[in-house]
Amino acid sequence: QTCALPISRQFVKNIGRKVEVEMLDGRKMEGTMLNADENEIEVEEEKGKGKKKELIRHFLPLKDIKSTVVKLIFK
Repeated sequence: QTCALPISRQFVKNIGRKVEVEMLDGRKMEGTMLNADENEIEVEEEKGKGKKKELIRHFLPLKDIKSTVVKLIFK
C-alpha cells in the first residue's frame, strides 16, 4: 500500500520511513527520509547488495518534486 504526501508538514511527520520520490524531470528514487524542512527533503537511497551495498544521500528541493509516496512495510 502507498500514501501520498501533498503538504510539507507531512514530510516532517514521516521522517525515518521508506519513501518513493518522483521528480519533475521523471527521475524516481526510493529510500529512507532522513530530514525535511520547508525547502527540501533528505533521502538516503541504498544501491547494490552485500559487500557492494552503497548508501547515497540526496537533498531534494521541494519545488523539484512531483510526488512523494510513503511505502508501508508490514512485518
